[in-house]
Amino acid sequence: MIHHVDHEVRCDLEVPPSGREPQRAEVPQGANQRLAMSQLNVDDRAYHFRVEPSRSGLDATIAQCGQQVPIIVRPHPTRPGYQIIDGFRRVGALQRLGATEALAVVRTGLADSDAFTLALVSNCHHRPLTDLDRGLAIVEHRLRFHQPLEVVMSLMRLQRRQVLYLQRLTTLPQIVQAALSDPSAHFTATHALRLMEHLGRPAPDAAIEPWLAYVREHRASVNALVARLQSRATDGSATPSSAATAECAADKGGGAALETAG
Repeated sequence: MIHHVDHEVRCDLEVPPSGREPQRAEVPQGANQRLAMSQLNVDDRAYHFRVEPSRSGLDATIAQCGQQVPIIVRPHPTRPGYQIIDGFRRVGALQRLGATEALAVVRTGLADSDAFTLALVSNCHHRPLTDLDRGLAIVEHRLRFHQPLEVVMSLMRLQRRQVLYLQRLTTLPQIVQAALSDPSAHFTATHALRLMEHLGRPAPDAAIEPWLAYVREHRASVNALVARLQSRATDGSATPSSAATAECAADKGGGAALETAG
């Protein structure tokens, strides 16, 4: 059975619309300093929660104006150098630009759980995490720290069914995850779960792609997608029909995604 995330379930670490800092938010403390890029353990992705980090012109901005926002690091707990807590996109841009240094705030004495919370706070401050991003964060945290579900529920202030829902998104085929990360696909997590429920697993990419194209082309609601999937099961057709446009027009606003915006 598919469990939907309720409308009110949001990244509660997100900066409120009023611009006030969230109550639990931690801000970088200490003076900014320059760290050699060689001191950063860039391959350590423990606190990298973006499924597909968008560059969004960041390279050009840093090339023109320099790095304006420091990354957040801590002394690496098991290696020489520093572990990145926040700023993977900035570090990537600096690498591509051939920079030798990064502007950073070093947080010392930061426990793993505090680093995890700070990473979530910082990510939500810059750009809210999508449901897929949060699912990745949950999976990575549980794999890295071997903590029970209840600990993650407390850290992210989610109910059990919501954590299970978010985890489930990370098991979707890569082609579906890519669609979730692409705003132009008009494909939501609810679309994805409904589609895979009907197609079954494993489903080859060739069977999935026509349905992604159908939703993208017609901006089909979840209701329209499900109706077409059920019609396909009845008439035995393998792919959506181009004649299904009328179904998209019907109740186009219905069945909207129930996952959080991000």
